[in-house]
Amino acid sequence: MYNELINLLKSLFKGEKHVTENKVFTLHHRINFFVIMIGVVCLFASNYLVKDPITCLNGGKYAEAYCWLHGARQLPDHLSQAVSYCVGEQKEGNKPLSSYYIWLPYVLLICAVIVKAPRFIWKTIGERGMIESVVELRKDEKMKATPEKMAGRFKKIKGSNRSRHFCLSFLFCEILNFLSVIFLFIILDSLLDGEFWGYGAKVIKYWQSEEKGASPMCTAFPTEVSCDVSGGGASGGIDNENTICILSNNMFNQYYFLILWVWWCFLLVISGFYILYDLMKFTVPAFTATRLKYSLMLYEKEKSLVDNLDMSKYDMYLLARINQNLKGSEIESLLRELQPQLENHKERNEMILNMVERD
Repeated sequence: MYNELINLLKSLFKGEKHVTENKVFTLHHRINFFVIMIGVVCLFASNYLVKDPITCLNGGKYAEAYCWLHGARQLPDHLSQAVSYCVGEQKEGNKPLSSYYIWLPYVLLICAVIVKAPRFIWKTIGERGMIESVVELRKDEKMKATPEKMAGRFKKIKGSNRSRHFCLSFLFCEILNFLSVIFLFIILDSLLDGEFWGYGAKVIKYWQSEEKGASPMCTAFPTEVSCDVSGGGASGGIDNENTICILSNNMFNQYYFLILWVWWCFLLVISGFYILYDLMKFTVPAFTATRLKYSLMLYEKEKSLVDNLDMSKYDMYLLARINQNLKGSEIESLLRELQPQLENHKERNEMILNMVERD
């Protein structure tokens, strides 16, 4: 079990042989997936393996199971201050608020699947091994092709619908990544009774405030709650008993979901920036050409090689992605092979050779 967990972690952070996406895309399907799975594993373990998720003062196991399944309520303010430092805001009508904690690990598992969906669409419908088909010599040998072969394969793609499909599908999946994070916010906000959407902002404001009132962390995840346990006997009489219960898991939830909130806000900001960045590449071809020149300057190569390339904005974008899998000398050689002058020179030499053979 331990070795399987280690192998899973290695597979999550192991770099791929070919770069087919940018780093922000990788943050979504790897790091974000890993952060969510931490919550899934910890909540499943604490709910079902390590300890009881709820402990009640009176009523024994029946009361604990009853309160865990049917929910409990916030303690009154004066009682919260007496028995706990975790004082939350009273809900309207003081309705039960803890029953949805049962579903947290399952909902997080659904969130992990949603996070992986854009990547699955990109690899199976969008990219479809295009980078590997250009860069690799043969799939079974996993060896890099020569610049001449790479240039020949790229020319078959150049100007076709395949390069346009590559670019537009990647942009579509980038937008899906952005929308998926918003969807995750909506899912957790609905589950947590409207307490997640502004959770992090409220917590930060609470920490900065000098006058401490109800804590947003205790409002969303109270550690002590009041539970009304209803029971009865064979005669049909109803017995009602109120007890105080401790939700120990909420100490973890308070900080885990704060970290998750901050992380998702960061992902939204950086994803939005990169979507605009890629839109600039598609709408302004000179922008992508400038980026190619910059990559050549990093390797101290001749940047004028980019000026003579006769390519569409989609071809230029695909070429930039291919170059991410090459070294400086390989990039230079590939660009030289793609020069129209060099192609015309080769064609002329081939014509001369054919004429000589005929004579």
